[in-house]
Amino acid sequence: SMLRGEYESAADLERIPPGFCVKGMGWGTFEQGSDNDDEEKKWSFYLQDFVHMRRPSHEDMNVLVEKLVDFHSKSSALFYQLTQHQRPAGMNFGYNIPTHNGHLAQDNTWTRTWESYFLNNMRAMLRYDLAVHRSRSLVVEEVVVKLYESVIPRLLRPMEMDGRKDVRPVLCRGDLWEGNVGVMDGEGGQH
Repeated sequence: SMLRGEYESAADLERIPPGFCVKGMGWGTFEQGSDNDDEEKKWSFYLQDFVHMRRPSHEDMNVLVEKLVDFHSKSSALFYQLTQHQRPAGMNFGYNIPTHNGHLAQDNTWTRTWESYFLNNMRAMLRYDLAVHRSRSLVVEEVVVKLYESVIPRLLRPMEMDGRKDVRPVLCRGDLWEGNVGVMDGEGGQH
């Protein structure tokens, strides 16, 4: 469920620097009978703390960037601890449940390499794009094949060759845009 992914990932994100992300309170589904007795409607919900916020100033945005750097640094250090009970042995990149980019489910299947994880998600996004648009030009299809077979491996594989660990897994706070960022009122200007 989209909302389970939001809830569980919010719980992990909130553990990194407590108070930086809004804390989830719960999620679930319930069924409601419709006028047609053999058809049921499922409704889902996600609850999170309500936080009074104000629009950030330019100065606030500088502080936000510093806090994001701190957040991702701590996330890298805590990733293995936070995922230890869900992560199969030898797997480094992934997550225990699907999360979503809008309504598009992310392929969070556990993989050994960043290249594999990135490639899985790129394929999922481009499959979705093809399903929505129903076709691609031959030129675009040729570019997609080159992206999968040449571009992604050439860019990402060297960071993990010969024992290098240049790419480390982190939990990443997505959906950051001006409408989802604010400064908490009444709490010393926390972001």
